[in-house]
Amino acid sequence: MENNNIKNRQDKDNTRRKGDKRKSGAFNGNAAARSFLLKPLSFFILLSLPGLAFSAETFNAEMLKAVGDGGDMENVNLDYFAEKGGQMPGTYQVDIYLNNQQVDSRNVEFVSLPDAPGKLYGAITPAEMAEYGVKLDAFPDLKAVAPDAQLTKPLSAYVPQATENLDINRKRYDITVPQIGVNMRPRNSVDPKRWDNGIAAFMLNYSYSGSTTQRDDSGQSKSNFVNLRSGANLGAWRLRNYSTYSNQQDDGSHGGEDTSTSKFESINTYVQRDVRFLQGGQLTLGEYSTPADVFDSIQFTGAQLASDDQMLPDSMSQFAPTVRGIAKSNAQVTIKQNGYVIYQSNVSPGPFAITDLYPSGNGGDMEVTVTESDGSTTKFNIATSSVPILQREGRFKYNLALGKYRSGNDDTQTPNFIQLSNIYGLTARTTVYGGVQYAENYRAANVGVGFDLGSVGAVSFDATQATSEFDDALGTKKGQSYRAMYAKNFEATDTNLQIAGYRYSTEGYYAFSDVQDYQKDTDNDFDNYNRSHNQRSKMQLSVNQSIGDYGSIYVSGSQQDYWGGDGKEKLLQLGYNTSIYGISYGFNYNYSKNPGMTEADQVFAFNMSVPLDKFMGPSGTWATYNMSTKRHGSTVQQAGISGTLLDDKNLSYSAQQGYENQGSGASGNASMDYKGGSGEGSLGYSYDQDTRQWSYGIQGGVLIHENGITLSQPLGDTIALVKAPGADDVDVENNSGVHTDWRGYAVVPYAQPYRKNSVTLETESFADDVDMDMNTQTVIPTRGAVVRADFKTRVGQRALVQMLFMGKPVPFGATVSLLDKDSTVTGIVSDNGEVYLTGLPETGNIMAKWGNGSNEQCKGAYTLAGSNASDPSALIKQITAQCH
Repeated sequence: MENNNIKNRQDKDNTRRKGDKRKSGAFNGNAAARSFLLKPLSFFILLSLPGLAFSAETFNAEMLKAVGDGGDMENVNLDYFAEKGGQMPGTYQVDIYLNNQQVDSRNVEFVSLPDAPGKLYGAITPAEMAEYGVKLDAFPDLKAVAPDAQLTKPLSAYVPQATENLDINRKRYDITVPQIGVNMRPRNSVDPKRWDNGIAAFMLNYSYSGSTTQRDDSGQSKSNFVNLRSGANLGAWRLRNYSTYSNQQDDGSHGGEDTSTSKFESINTYVQRDVRFLQGGQLTLGEYSTPADVFDSIQFTGAQLASDDQMLPDSMSQFAPTVRGIAKSNAQVTIKQNGYVIYQSNVSPGPFAITDLYPSGNGGDMEVTVTESDGSTTKFNIATSSVPILQREGRFKYNLALGKYRSGNDDTQTPNFIQLSNIYGLTARTTVYGGVQYAENYRAANVGVGFDLGSVGAVSFDATQATSEFDDALGTKKGQSYRAMYAKNFEATDTNLQIAGYRYSTEGYYAFSDVQDYQKDTDNDFDNYNRSHNQRSKMQLSVNQSIGDYGSIYVSGSQQDYWGGDGKEKLLQLGYNTSIYGISYGFNYNYSKNPGMTEADQVFAFNMSVPLDKFMGPSGTWATYNMSTKRHGSTVQQAGISGTLLDDKNLSYSAQQGYENQGSGASGNASMDYKGGSGEGSLGYSYDQDTRQWSYGIQGGVLIHENGITLSQPLGDTIALVKAPGADDVDVENNSGVHTDWRGYAVVPYAQPYRKNSVTLETESFADDVDMDMNTQTVIPTRGAVVRADFKTRVGQRALVQMLFMGKPVPFGATVSLLDKDSTVTGIVSDNGEVYLTGLPETGNIMAKWGNGSNEQCKGAYTLAGSNASDPSALIKQITAQCH
């Protein structure tokens, strides 16, 4: 603890010497006072670094007289520090490691051996050892101890060849036990007993984007889109709702009529909790979607029990695809899935990549619409699918869903249905899978197999037989669908073939959602076309190729065709990105064509970014150039500047000026985005020859918990709440713009469920009156949990206290603590009875102890104000306290 105190103080002093103006207060003592501090602090530092200072077997206390002031060394007891690494007995908060794998983090009582003071062992119990994975049956002496009784001897007395070591500087307690006596666990696995369901809380994740567009030929229009994800946690249960609101307005200028359309949609509402049988899964009740591994994903209202891969140590998180495209102007991108709008935002001219789609589990291909500033639109579909279906040997993955089908499309049948699918790792290289879907108007069965072909890659094949019943002339249709998928990472060439998939369906095959969405003839020509033009085949490919120092190439594409119609739906995207002498270059090509189009939509783009700090200007500033050209169409070129500002680089900006040939003329745009601790805001302006547009947006989160309300940046599904009472405006490491509020609370917006998450507060941002023993906490949340990272803060003043007992300084090595039941203020006395303490109130009582006898401990009162303090304005007070 004292090492951390000194380190924190040294870090803060170094920051101040570098001219940090954020926190006020410097050491105001005069030269004599500083000289007075040097001597006792030198002993204190020596004492705090026993591994460096006491490398010999014994230590001659008379040496203190040589470097000290020759004070009374009576009662000095350095036995605890005589051996290398020696430490005083006591209770310390440590990370516990078993055979170099962390198994716990908690307070442990450490006891010293009578014949070897300073050599400590942990007073742990056999039950705790069993919880960490030690087989008690393998060690009879350990098993003979009562399960909840603390060990009274070192672990080696019970377990042959066992070792234990306390590293007080790293707050780490290492235990080693012969491997034969430990239950084997996968590397980096976390014991489910350590999973934390978190605290009761209500959360709201909100996102708003809007634009106001003024067109010379059609007046003013406005667009607004709100995305809301709300929820509540109680124990292991999670309540979630996902809703959107969209509004489009036109003022009816130039003889038109005012129009305004609004739509609010509740995409899903459900309750969910994890279940830990059958290798772990999630129980979901309400509106949700099925997995997209064996069958295509469908939306439903009902109940589902499904495996959760992330509960396994070697699993991967949910997948959300990257949506790429090229905008020819300041455009709006809208993404729909299963009939629902799930994303809408404004982008600048040139290539764009949307990487922040929420991994909601909603399956189905994505329809992307790019609306240009002149009102023209480009549409293409992103085919989503999974990689070959493979599982480890013995892994059983399951899904059981019962409920009623639901869709965002109009005129949809909503029959009750049941779906069962299973995937099983039969051998180390073979996986078998299959499933059934049943509804009143639909029946399907699937069977498949996947193979790990080693250096060749991974492949899977499956077939589905389906019977579909329509209400009209189509009648009953029967058909089959065959699917093959392949994936491979070619290490020799560093080529990542993410997925190559092919599906072929006979003319009578319909997917479950096709039958429900296009059940009968309607007045909707689009629906009628789809029901008579069911999918025939689909191919998709995604490749990423690294070429070392020369950059990387990506290729993705898909092709679909349909029964009953000519033509194919095609999408091809190519890109090359590289960096030469710090200058980034990018080349992108987008090709899309739908049946009925006479000519494909083809766009080529080039972009370049030059870091100005290599030549001139401040760090974090780039000069940019973008060019996009449409085949047989116009070419747009833009040059500008972009960068980041502020200490945390949480304010980004961009300004560009462009020109489009073929009559459109000049254009430009400017934008900025600020990411603060309580949310994120953006503002932009763009114009061209006929249009001027303002775009704006805010997003963030609200967390309501037992300690109040905390605002945050946009939230993920699983989050951590920092609790550091009194430590306001403290930065959270590796989270740009995240810092504690005026009460000492902050939200870390993204945490990995069922994984160890380290939450660290930056000591350089501590106020002068804030200190804590540990600035890092480890949390292990379950899915959807709000876990609390509770930091034990010491808010108060700093002081160098000289303690006198019966007119003499308290002995060297005595422990001193603040007499407050909730206090963690402690220190060790150095030479001349002096101890450095932090987090002290203005007045209080302290206790010193250097033995168990009544004449080896004392209590005293102190005050940091008045004549007792050497300099009331000093950052570190120097006072004397009488101890009785």
